[in-house]
Amino acid sequence: MNIRTANPEDAQSIAKTHVEAWRDAYSGIMPAEFLESISQDAREKHWVKTLSRDGEGHYVVIEQDGGVAGFCVYGPPREDLKSKNTGELVALNIAPKAWGKGLGASLIQHVIKEGHSLGWDTIYLWVVRENRRARELYERFGFVLEGGEKSEALSPSCELHELRYFLRLNESG
Repeated sequence: MNIRTANPEDAQSIAKTHVEAWRDAYSGIMPAEFLESISQDAREKHWVKTLSRDGEGHYVVIEQDGGVAGFCVYGPPREDLKSKNTGELVALNIAPKAWGKGLGASLIQHVIKEGHSLGWDTIYLWVVRENRRARELYERFGFVLEGGEKSEALSPSCELHELRYFLRLNESG
């Protein structure tokens, strides 16, 4: 298992992981036609563009058995929060074939360690309300449901409901 900074050459693997993870994790939560409509080619183009530009965020992949098995994105908050020392865990996806092998936990530990290094007091994230697997993982690391909720229409047939979790880094060790 190796965690490293993602680069444009990882775009295809990240896109594949992204699409597979969404299709498996959100099966029964999001409409099947919406999940099937997610284009790996479009995701790959997005990731090539994203990983080719400089930005404030951090993009990392976790490798297992010589290939990318997951990724996460974290950085400054995308919304206005009271605390200036807050970071956001924007995305964390693991290839379904690698679920349950500790890769998600390793990425969370990486983000917590980096958050300390960046001087963050708090990390927050948004998680799909019905995604119990992800919510339980975050809760194991001390993330606490704080009451924030939002909804976003991803398509006419698919509305995403998310909950906000916070982790106080001075309490997480």
